[in-house]
Amino acid sequence: MRILNASETTVPYGFYEGMDLQEFAQEHHFAAARLMEESRFKIEFPDQYYDLDLYLRQARRAYRFAGLRYR
Repeated sequence: MRILNASETTVPYGFYEGMDLQEFAQEHHFAAARLMEESRFKIEFPDQYYDLDLYLRQARRAYRFAGLRYR
């Protein structure tokens, strides 16, 4: 399930480097939440930080709307 039509940004570093941010937020939300907590991520990659924040919030809403529990 894609939340938005297109995502052109990828995870900038770490184990999931190069993975689409939207897929990362949907498939590996615990890792995405931990990446959001890193100060380096917000300082060095502000565009990816805010995109990932949006994707995580939208994923939570989509799960609630579907009546599913957000893992």
